[in-house]
Amino acid sequence: MLKKCIGLAVIVLLAVLPGGAFAQCDVAGGQTVYVTTSETCGQMNIAGTLIIESTGSITGGDGSTLNGAGATITINGGSLTINGRFNVGQGSDGYINMNGGTFTVTGTWKYPDEDGGIHRMWINDGVVHSDDIQLYYDRNAIIYVGAGILRLNTVIPGSAEYDPAEWVSQGALQPAEDYDSILIEDKGAYTEISAVSAHPRVEFDSDSSEALETVPLALLGVTLSEPVAETVTVDYAVAGGSATDGVDYTLLGTGTLTFDACETTATVGIDVNDDGQDEDDETVIVALSNPVGGGTVLGNTSQHTYTIIDPRPAVEFASTASSGAEDDTSVSIPVELSAAVPATVTVDYAVTGGTASGGGTDYTLLGDGTIEFVPFDVAENINLAVVDDTETESAESIQLTLSNVTGSNVRLGARAQHTYTIVDNDAGLKWNGLVWFYSKDPSPLTVTGEGDLLWGPEKGEQIITRLPEQSLSTTGDIVEVTYWWLTDGDHDCPDCFACPDGCYDDDITCIAGTSDMRAGLFEADGEYITQDGFDTSSSIFTGYKGYGWRFGPNMKAGPTRWVDCTGEVHKTGNFQKKAASLSNLLTTNDGLEDYIPGFELPPGEWSLWTISLEKLSSGDVDVSITLNDRTYTWTDGSSSDQPSKIDVFAIHMRNGRPYSTLKLGRICQPPPGDADGNCTVDWYDLRVLIQNWVTHCHYGPECGDFTNDFRVNWPDYVALSAHWLEVSE
Repeated sequence: MLKKCIGLAVIVLLAVLPGGAFAQCDVAGGQTVYVTTSETCGQMNIAGTLIIESTGSITGGDGSTLNGAGATITINGGSLTINGRFNVGQGSDGYINMNGGTFTVTGTWKYPDEDGGIHRMWINDGVVHSDDIQLYYDRNAIIYVGAGILRLNTVIPGSAEYDPAEWVSQGALQPAEDYDSILIEDKGAYTEISAVSAHPRVEFDSDSSEALETVPLALLGVTLSEPVAETVTVDYAVAGGSATDGVDYTLLGTGTLTFDACETTATVGIDVNDDGQDEDDETVIVALSNPVGGGTVLGNTSQHTYTIIDPRPAVEFASTASSGAEDDTSVSIPVELSAAVPATVTVDYAVTGGTASGGGTDYTLLGDGTIEFVPFDVAENINLAVVDDTETESAESIQLTLSNVTGSNVRLGARAQHTYTIVDNDAGLKWNGLVWFYSKDPSPLTVTGEGDLLWGPEKGEQIITRLPEQSLSTTGDIVEVTYWWLTDGDHDCPDCFACPDGCYDDDITCIAGTSDMRAGLFEADGEYITQDGFDTSSSIFTGYKGYGWRFGPNMKAGPTRWVDCTGEVHKTGNFQKKAASLSNLLTTNDGLEDYIPGFELPPGEWSLWTISLEKLSSGDVDVSITLNDRTYTWTDGSSSDQPSKIDVFAIHMRNGRPYSTLKLGRICQPPPGDADGNCTVDWYDLRVLIQNWVTHCHYGPECGDFTNDFRVNWPDYVALSAHWLEVSE
């Protein structure tokens, strides 16, 4: 394996300033610095050789660099942390040898920062973890992965610089010598990149398992990746955990597993002691080491955590979080008992945090603070009365906590806290039974006299609303949003392909009408926009998963790519997939997939518009858009970052082209008595009528005097209600 040579000169790493902290860590070109103790630095500038031994650690600051002729960082079991951005190679070389330990970058890692020089990283052992790596293969940068691991918080699928799969196809991410291939795994909180050894690998079948304490024997599967024509052995031992050896369990065997010739499976046994004590769940961590025979090496799953679950029934919340609109005034939070018992069980509950005010201001906690499960009862609720006030306010939270379980052999479960979020229903624009928020404040959204949603699209602005939750987790599930659509662009030029005089400034509009409209359906991760004036790249959107449609409603269908009279390249549209790691929904071109041709909708004409998602199988989602009787479909066959439900809808205008309006129309005929325009007649319509009456008709007998007694008073309210009931039948 190629490695950058390390010089032998030893130079003390800077002088300590008053207070014991380093203002800056510099290693000049030609110098070699060994670190064996804990050091804290400001911005690091490494132009020579920095070696961090197993006893050493360095914490560096934002904007640190590795840059110089032969500049090298080697980590031999110690740790290096860069709090912020890290730049490798600004027109010069940069080499990193990771031989064990940890290397963490909390911000962006540019690899390299500029053209020029050679840039290599070998992850021979240990863990390299960064928020992201912006990798430029065309700048002579390669990462080799061996026995170590690379973890990334942010991956942008399809991006040449931010997607490890793209790095592999470019040759920028390669297995080190003695390794066959690269393995990329979504671990939820991060993406993990490792290498598959070319040698036989011995490892656990999985990294964790669990069972009740009443299960006396746990068998942890160990696998040899391929048959070997000679005997292979591997040692195993307890490496940690909260359970006590000899009291809670006994590790069976001699501490060495033997695979006979051509044998590929074995087990490590744990004898579990059912002591009958009331105690928390306990863990046993078992580690493999020292493989011998046939050139065998340890695989990536060399540790296994076994959890011994206390067999007592548990009382806990059904989930850790939920939310509802402020006008959902009666709220029930489910609490569960995991198994029926023939005796009464109680658990106390209380508000222990949150931003909402109790005592009838924002809510009232109902009940006496104790839930009772009668014999064989397994489901109860904590009830809240939410106050639907008229104030425009941010979302407010209520944190509930369970405690003090009483009852025969019953314990408190892991989900002992629940956070309920009250989403304000007074902010935003109410239309079609939903609350719509705009990225500018005050919002330019309005509702026309015909009941349509009207927007004069502005460059870079966005509309967002929360939808009633719809499942997309089971084969056959369909999520669909349908409206009447009308866009009226500046379309004075007859045909800009012909390049007529005077049309150059507006030629994109002639071809495209309202170009680069974007819409999307997403699964939120518990956070929602609740006010106008939000950032279209808000941190709230990090964690959202879903799909976008980038389309030109009035564009010609083809070609999907063309150059206009001025030489500018235009696109009719694309399907788009949002990665959970992105902090925006529709504002960038990351994740663009198959093309969407133009829809050729004549400007100023209405058409039925539908965007839909259908779960075809466990790993396939059908993504579809229909407008002007044209339907375009793309299938997402990558299960990574696929949503399991949809509860957010957004529309975005990317470009600043000349256009006039976008209108959305409801797909219904509002019935008589539908005062709030949501296509249903319910209590909320009466509230709108009363609000209008109070606002406009409380002075004089000429307005609001339904009873003709020359006064506007309570009997008029009764008459108004009767009128509403009459027209609503």
